[in-house]
Amino acid sequence: MSEEKFVSEYDEHNERVKERLDCVSDSFCLVKWKHSTINLAAGTVRNCCHSPSRPILGGEGKPLKFNDSTKDQAVRKALLAGQKPDACSYCWWVEQKGISHRIRWSGHAPLIEFYEEVAAERTSEVSDPSWVELIFSPLCNLKCAYCSPEHSTSWKAEIDEFGPYENPGHGDISYLDFHGISPYKEQSEHLEEEFWIWFKKILPGLRRLTLTGGEPLINKSIERMYKFILEGQYPLLELGFHTNASIPSAHWKPFIEFSKRAIAENRVKDIFLYPSIEGSGQQSEYVRFGLKRDLFDKNIEDYLTQTSGKLVFNSSLSNLSISGLKKHWEMVYRLKQRFQGQWVSSTSELIETPKWMRVSILPKSYVRYVDEAINFVEPRRGPRKSQISDHELHGLHVVRETLLRSESDKDLSKLRAQFWRFFTEYDRRRRVDRVQVFPEYAEFFDLCAKAAGEKISRKSFFGLRHGSLKSIAKAFQ
Repeated sequence: MSEEKFVSEYDEHNERVKERLDCVSDSFCLVKWKHSTINLAAGTVRNCCHSPSRPILGGEGKPLKFNDSTKDQAVRKALLAGQKPDACSYCWWVEQKGISHRIRWSGHAPLIEFYEEVAAERTSEVSDPSWVELIFSPLCNLKCAYCSPEHSTSWKAEIDEFGPYENPGHGDISYLDFHGISPYKEQSEHLEEEFWIWFKKILPGLRRLTLTGGEPLINKSIERMYKFILEGQYPLLELGFHTNASIPSAHWKPFIEFSKRAIAENRVKDIFLYPSIEGSGQQSEYVRFGLKRDLFDKNIEDYLTQTSGKLVFNSSLSNLSISGLKKHWEMVYRLKQRFQGQWVSSTSELIETPKWMRVSILPKSYVRYVDEAINFVEPRRGPRKSQISDHELHGLHVVRETLLRSESDKDLSKLRAQFWRFFTEYDRRRRVDRVQVFPEYAEFFDLCAKAAGEKISRKSFFGLRHGSLKSIAKAFQ
């Protein structure tokens, strides 16, 4: 494949966004003004996925305030002045690698729409957010390899049974208790009710609401959200649901019925479903432990057959996802062809943490799997819904560039050793076997084992164990 850099319409869009942001300052970021991620279980808020969570201000008779602490205001003041505050250190780090999350996220429609307003006011204080990501709780029936007890009750049940992972450390969330922001602590009984009062006030002007978690569709609060939306009319709102889509009909059917009615009655502008998936079959079940792939596929088909909602597969790509890229895009393309009147798409989001799951610790020869996917996608791209977009192809090229960039030699050896030790313990606890599930990774596994000073064991203890939703919910109580 040619090493010439791929330039898409998405790159051109980002360049236009950069020009606008630079008119304010060369570190300006709209996310810090118009986005909020709210975790009701933890009682926290943050304005971007790389910022630390902070307790929600107000409550118990005082107005709730999101992302407007003195620290938040200090960060915004620094960004207006073209400075690079430590709170945004992750973004400055990736920008050195030629990737700008700041520009990418500021360019999303629910944020860039408010550029003129924010740029004109240039205040470090904020108005109501235009994009809210809402977490009811960490209740979840899966325990994906890259996740943690902070976001999954299934993960917490494992840590309660076996303890945190050691060398590398993973799953110890005692620091959340120390800072008073654990999603498992007992919350003020008034917080949720105060949230709904505030939410009702901002909802008419909200441009995007994304329900995430945990698994939002099995949470008891989802019924209240359905009712809330169906009692109003929100023509500006894009309503999104992040889901593992591996849940029984008792939870999936109410979501389908809600979606059908919300669309038919024009309650919202659009409904987006964001199912999390990578690879296929047993390999996707290994990384997304507890996933039942057959059930996932059935639920996706039901959604596309019974509603006119939009579908965007949320692919969180780790080093174990790379060999399955082509199969994933073959699946996406089949659905595009079958449901040509609907929006079917996929992201290619790279996992940054835990670091031992980054694609950049793979041997560079594994770029062949990315090239297979690109070679499949390239002749099938075009402007129609039934085709693969420039934006989707751009994501694969970012994966390719990142894999070839590699970590430093020192970090490479360390992270490969951590990969090996983590997944050795992962397999032991969950009675699975990465060597059997991913035979094409033999070269990589050998490098990781050597970095850890160990040898590959060919002994199999394969066999998935799936916890029931009932037992997982019990663990959360």
